[in-house]
Amino acid sequence: MSNATPKDALITCFLPHGKGSEAVVALHEEKNISSANVSSGRGLGTVGRVSFGMWSEFDILTVMVPKELEEEIFTYIYETADMHRPHGGLIFSHGLERTTDFILPKDVEEENAS
Repeated sequence: MSNATPKDALITCFLPHGKGSEAVVALHEEKNISSANVSSGRGLGTVGRVSFGMWSEFDILTVMVPKELEEEIFTYIYETADMHRPHGGLIFSHGLERTTDFILPKDVEEENAS
């Protein structure tokens, strides 16, 4: 068994629908981070009474960052995604023992979704 120190961290957030894409854009533009993914899911709240048909959609944001930036980026996401508000979401992070870098060629133009 390895006693390796994690070199990277994975930050995972469950955000209100639409906030995940906004966070990815902000991370790219303001922090130069391009290791983020957004997916979506549905679930039920855990506070109060819940009845059939009360499912809500949410974004799942995952961001891989160097371990030394974990706290800075964690705080940045928390603040820019308004997670301090009621029903603002859930965020947590943990170290990664192994990661693989996938780097896109520099001469490829960025596509715009239309």
